[in-house]
Amino acid sequence: MTGSAIVTGSSSGIGKAIALRLAADGFPVVLADVRRDPLTGGEPTDEEIGRQGGKCEFIQADVSSRADCERLVARAASR
Repeated sequence: MTGSAIVTGSSSGIGKAIALRLAADGFPVVLADVRRDPLTGGEPTDEEIGRQGGKCEFIQADVSSRADCERLVARAASR
């Protein structure tokens, strides 16, 4: 499989569920969120994916920032 999936809002909710599914399906995932952990606690998504044998990388990013978005795309493209 080539390329990586970028998942924003990956610390909780739908974003986390999508990231977990893509990783389970064998996609390398670049996780992006403004924070690493959900405010409610729980295991960080990157640690959960890693424990399950998936490949991922977390990048703290604000998708309203052009610079952060460019950094996300560049990182995913380099994987």
